[in-house]
This record gives sequence, structure tokens and C-alpha cells, in this order.
Amino acid sequence: MNETVNRHDSDIAIGDRVCFTCRFSDEILQNFSRLGGDGVFLFPILGGTAPLQRNTMPVHFISLPLSAIAGMMLPGYRFLDVDCHIHAVHPAFYDQEVTYSARVVGKDDLSRTIMLRTIAFHQTRLFFTAQHAFRVMEELPRAWAPHGGQDRFIPRTSGVRTVLITGVRGGIGSAMALYLAGKGFNLVVTSRPEPNIADEAIIQRCREYGITVEWIAADLGGGTEGWMSLVERIAHGGDITDLIHVASPPVHASACELLHVNYVALKTLSEALLPHILARQEGQILMLGSSAVQSIPEGWEDYTAAKAAASHYIAGLNDRFGTCGFIGWVLAPGRVNTGFIKEWHHPDTPSLQPEQIAEAAYALLCGQHGTDGGYLWLEPQIPERLGRFGFYDSEMRASLEPDRSARSSPSVGTVQETDIDGLFRQFFKLTSSDNIASARVGESLYWDSLRHIEFMLFLEKNMGLTFSSKDIDRTKRYLDLVSLIAEKRKSES
Repeated sequence: MNETVNRHDSDIAIGDRVCFTCRFSDEILQNFSRLGGDGVFLFPILGGTAPLQRNTMPVHFISLPLSAIAGMMLPGYRFLDVDCHIHAVHPAFYDQEVTYSARVVGKDDLSRTIMLRTIAFHQTRLFFTAQHAFRVMEELPRAWAPHGGQDRFIPRTSGVRTVLITGVRGGIGSAMALYLAGKGFNLVVTSRPEPNIADEAIIQRCREYGITVEWIAADLGGGTEGWMSLVERIAHGGDITDLIHVASPPVHASACELLHVNYVALKTLSEALLPHILARQEGQILMLGSSAVQSIPEGWEDYTAAKAAASHYIAGLNDRFGTCGFIGWVLAPGRVNTGFIKEWHHPDTPSLQPEQIAEAAYALLCGQHGTDGGYLWLEPQIPERLGRFGFYDSEMRASLEPDRSARSSPSVGTVQETDIDGLFRQFFKLTSSDNIASARVGESLYWDSLRHIEFMLFLEKNMGLTFSSKDIDRTKRYLDLVSLIAEKRKSES
């Protein structure tokens, strides 16, 4: 007989999680139908020339395991559900395996309340996301307590990360491997299959930092068969936490080869890694873009098209999975001092060093530019620009700064509320359909006291205002923020 799990709610920390899979049969469907009184589960799915009728799982049904998560995390306690918000994304079909990942995102020790973010998915298809909270009540009598077989608790990781870097034979790829090895990252590196002394030298130098390094031969430009071993390693290993896609053919390569390595390979590797990222609700994918996408030099059309396709793909992943712990980055440098560009630029042309690109990649992976993902544009002797592909922080900040030339406008209050609405949704990653009018610090799952301070600093940066500690203390509701900022604007006029 299994031992009862002795875990107290004080042992739970932000970042802890449970992860499990379920498969729902037609028999379970019939039982649910009898309980709910609903016998209609058909949903038209377009297939070929005619719609196909397939049984889909109602979101209330597929969300049933949410009630078991607290017991999986803390066997032996009673719980009270205090809040739950479910957002349906895609339909799920019966007899389809569903993976559930619930991660602790907030905790109030005083009230013994634990806040979770839970997602349900299959491979890279997301079924729903949920924000829910439960309060830990009294402990059950020991004879009634569930035993260890019910325990699905996964403590937060130690912080050691394993990064997959493609194209490590090139100047930028090797610089990234060495820089991250020096920062304590474990590495899985890839390059073309043919033996190369430079590969061995880089791997040996990385190992001198005391980290683990694994080399996998992969010809990303030679068709999908050239990287199947790499895809299998990602899909079945489970230890790779992040992907940095550096590999790219030279500028003068064919459009097919450029697109194949920059976009198709990135997409294939990402789809192998994403199920693990979603299960952990943590992980990043960074691709090496190019600032040439902004100017499209003559002769670079195919190269920039491939980089643009990959950049849009990363932006799409952020849109789909940005609320699930995933972060996607495009690092787009200008001229870098490698053999890759020597034939295209004069030796005296200002350029970045590969080590600068590696340092920038490390800064992104470590959250020094935030956790929203996006696009970092680097140029020699020019301040970096951060934003979304096509939109950068310098331009965005100008549009968000208060227009001091329009102080006589009669609609200042309305404009201000529109500004705060957009910034509030941007910071907390809310959609336009989310109701924020009743949002309150400590009651809304996404808005705790720490996030409140971070949000006020975010407003200072993007609105050109200054808030005192008293201002921060007295803004406990969204409506308080609107009133406070209207007062600030009025005093300026």
C-alpha cells in the first residue's frame, strides 16, 4: 500500500505544477450526456468538399479534470474553489489524448489561496486555457486521505536550462554556444554531418565550463530526412528547454534552400519542442533574423523573404501561446563581422561582433527585455529597437507619450481611458473581450501586488508620468487607475 503524501500548502511555490493526460471515450460521453441532459455533440468540420460530422467534447466536459488538480498537488486536504475563468480555443475530439498542465502562478499564504494557470492541449493544438484559484481548507482524516498514486506534483526546476542551437559551425552560432556555456547553460548543438575540426574545438571549449554538450549532425538544407534524428531527439528527450535557430544558407543560395532552412526547419523543430514547452508552461524559441528585412538590398530578396517568413512565424507563436508561458524572439542584427557578409560589405563598414549578438541573445533568454517576446533590432552604432516585427519601441513610445500640444482638447478624459485600456491589456496579456472594468488588485488572478508595482513602472515608462508610493497604494482597481491618470493629465495642463 502506498504511503500518504505528506505535503503542506506552505511547501507549494510559484512555478510548481502538475501535468497529466486523459483520454475520453464514448462511454464517458454518454455518462456526461445523462448528467448534463445534453445529447448534441456534433460539430461541423470542413473536410474535402463536404463537412464532416465528428463528436467534439464540450468545453465544460473537457474541463472536468480541473476539479482534481488541487488534490493532485496537495493530497489529503479539502479545497474550496474561489475563482475560475475558462477560455475555449479549439474543439477537441473524443478518443483524442489531452494533456493538462497546471502551473502555480500566484499564492497568498495568509488566506491559503493558490492561483493556477491551466492549459489543455494535444501536441501543438490548444483546447482551452484557464485561470483558477482554490483555497486550502482543513486536512482530511488520515484514513480518508488519498495515497501516493494520486500525487502528480512536479516541483519547480532548479533553473538549469538546456538550449538547442542550430548552425553552431558559423561565427554567430559558435559565439552563442561559448557565451551560453559560460553562463551555465547545457547545450545541444547541431551542424552539417561532414566532420569538422572547428566543431570539435567549439564543443571542447564549451565543456571546459563544466556544462554538458551534445552534438547532433543535421543537414537542415538537405530535406526533412536530414534532420529526422534531431526532431526525434527533441520530441522524445524532454530536457531541451529553449531553441535558438541560427542556421541559414548564404545570401546567394536558392530561394528554395533559404526558405527551407530559415522557415521550414524552424517550424519543424518548433513543433517538436512546443509540446514540452506547453507541458512546462515555460520555454523560449529565438530565431536569428536580419535587419536586411527592413531595407531589402538588391540581391538579397530571397534571403530577406525567408527571414521575414520566419519572423512572422515567431510572431504567430507569440499570439497563440504567449499566455501559456511561451516566449518567442526574433533577434535581427545588421552587419556582423563574420565570413557570411565579407563579400557584401566594404571592410571599413561598421559592423557588430558575433559576441555582441550572443550577449543580446542571452539578455533575451534571461528576461532582460521582458517576457512578452517580440523583435529586437540591432545595428552598429545605433540604439537597439525593441517591439513587434514591423513595430519598434522608439516609434511606439512616441505614439504613447501624452500629446502636450493638444491640451485644449475637450476629450482628454476619453483619450486617456483609451490609452490605459490598451496598455492594461498589453501588460497583462488580455484580449479585447476580457472585462477589465471590475479588475482589482489581489482579486483578479493576473493582478497581484507585485505585478501591480511592475505595471505602474510600465505606465511610467510608456506614458511619461511619475507615480509616488502613495499613488501606487491607492490604486487598487482599474477604475482607480483611470481616475488617477486623468488627475495627472489635468494637473499638467
